Order: sequence, then C-alpha cells, then structure tokens
Amino acid sequence: MMASVSCPDEQFGSDGWWEAGGSHSLLRVFAPVRCAYMRERLGELGGRKIADVGCGGGIFSEQLAAAGALVTGVDPSPSAIEAARAHAAGSGLEIDYRAGSAADLESAGYDAVVCSEVLEHASDPAALVEQCAALLVAGGSLIVSTINRNPLAYAAMIVGMEKVLGALPEGSHNYRQFITPDELSRQCSAAGLKVADIAGANWSFFGKTFLLSRSWMPVNYLLHAKKSAVN
Repeated sequence: MMASVSCPDEQFGSDGWWEAGGSHSLLRVFAPVRCAYMRERLGELGGRKIADVGCGGGIFSEQLAAAGALVTGVDPSPSAIEAARAHAAGSGLEIDYRAGSAADLESAGYDAVVCSEVLEHASDPAALVEQCAALLVAGGSLIVSTINRNPLAYAAMIVGMEKVLGALPEGSHNYRQFITPDELSRQCSAAGLKVADIAGANWSFFGKTFLLSRSWMPVNYLLHAKKSAVN
C-alpha cells in the first residue's frame, strides 16, 4: 500500500523554507542536531548514499550533502522540490531532488534513509516505514524523527506552537497522527527492521537548540533502526 503524505508547504507557503524567521525556522535549527545524531549512529557520512524521504525544501538534505553524503531528496510537493533545487544550486551543492514518493525510488539502493517530521503527516505511517525499509541495502539504516503522542506533546505542538505562539499555522498537526516510540518500534519490526536506538530531542529555551536524551522524550524524538545484513 502506498502511503500518502500531506504537503506542509501548502500551509506554510513554498517561499518559507529558507526565510529567516519563517515557518520552517525550527527545522533549520533541528537539522544540524539530526545530522549529528546520524554521525553518532552511523559514523562519517561521506560517500554514503542517502535518501531523504519527505525532504520538503531541502533543509536536511543540504546538511547531509555538506557532510559529503550522496543525497537523493524526494517529496510529493513540486513547489517544495523547486525551492530545494534553487537553494541547493545557490549553495553549490549537488543533490538529486525528485517530486514523488518513497515508492518512486530505487529499491535496496541506499545505505541510509531519513524520514524527518513526515510520519505524523502520513495517511498510513506503517506503510511508509515499509516503503523506506525497502529502499535500504542489507545492513542499511533508517533514521526517523517524529512526534510522540501524549498530553505534553499536544500542549507543546498544537496549543503552544500553533494556537499560542503562532509559529505554525493552526491545523498543521493532527494529534491522533502523533506516534509513540512503541508504536513506531512495532512498525519497524513489521517492516523487517531492528530498532537500535531511540533518543528524545528536547528544546532548550536557554540554548535555543534541541538536546538529545535517552531518558526523556515527551515530544520530539529520533529513532534508528537497521536492516539485517543478511538478505
């Protein structure tokens, strides 16, 4: 089954991906943290073939490419892909951007797949995890970042970010689509992946960045799962 994913830029505006103070500012702060997590889990990224599923305007794709990875970014929104291509060209980065879905990429062709802030927008997150798993070579890694489902996550993301601060347009998230780490772990297992690590990504108001924690993951978290090295 192919999982559809809503296109956030339809709400935010395609010109907001790289604007200072725009709707995607927190994603630009989060991207280096996600990249550091990948280095921690996978080692150096140079030369690794990585698919960024749901790449949007290319914020994380550019972090990976700057680290030396061979990046393919795919997103269902043509306007997001257009913004990603334009910014990569201006940054002197070579990234293979494609308008489409994970199902349009080459099966078993990637050392790693990243799926960041996408599962909570997917009509069938388990199907999307399965599609991502199919893209991995034997021994490859899936890195996911998404939002936990609990009262604090509701308060932070929907009440705080959308209704109070206005940092995101109202309706950006559906609480029922948030995914607990246990649910995501089961989805990975069903797709033939073994969870290797889970870390909370917690916002620091003092440092204005995200800090990783293995013991506290009330809202945002990252998960690393691996495909068996034996086909």
